[in-house]
Amino acid sequence: MFFRKSRKSRFVPVLKLGCNTAGRDFVFGDLHGEFALLRQALEQLRFDPDRDRLIATGDLIDRGSSSEEAVDWLRQPWFYSVLGNHEFMLLEAQHDANMLMWWTTLNGGGWWLHQGRELRQTFVEMMWQLPIAMEIATVDGPVGVVHADLPQNVAWDVFLEQLAQGSKEARDCALWSRVRLQRMAAAPVDGIVRVFCGHTPVADPLAIDNVIYIDTGACYGRSLTVMDIRDPQSRIVVKKPDV
Repeated sequence: MFFRKSRKSRFVPVLKLGCNTAGRDFVFGDLHGEFALLRQALEQLRFDPDRDRLIATGDLIDRGSSSEEAVDWLRQPWFYSVLGNHEFMLLEAQHDANMLMWWTTLNGGGWWLHQGRELRQTFVEMMWQLPIAMEIATVDGPVGVVHADLPQNVAWDVFLEQLAQGSKEARDCALWSRVRLQRMAAAPVDGIVRVFCGHTPVADPLAIDNVIYIDTGACYGRSLTVMDIRDPQSRIVVKKPDV
């Protein structure tokens, strides 16, 4: 597959956020350009940008209706995202013609071809700043966010160390793997309260031990799920209105 051709580069391994003692932290599943759904969810949550924070599982772009909006959201000081495989494809397409074709024709990246040079450059610069993993401190202990998956039987701190050392295997797992979900592997990830992942669409949020999958198919006419990172039962689900 094309992503296996990735050259060694400057991917950010992890971003650690301190405890938000002033407000709430929310995480949401793969958006794929459906930013109208996110605005609707934040309105229902009465999101306060002066106190609250918003964290994405990656894949902000492609397939949906407004991928170009991603840069505006990423400029907000309360908005965070890990790197998704679609952001990865965008970066790889800058130096790989095969990836560019694969991404824009088969993976929802066609919107990119209609953007101006300045916006494209802004996207590239911002995508390079997205971490592969995120760790958020809470009063209950650390909570993690990774786009796709984590290696099985590997503790959280070991996984972060692998990313810090530039392990391609750990990075590919974080961006592309579906092994844990496909096997319904129930071994918890040690050293972390819970980890939120996206990447694989599920009908409803699915917890496999302390790993929670929250991509509920926003770009496929299904729904966007937004959860409180401390209380996964506290959630908002919004859906595109039927046309």
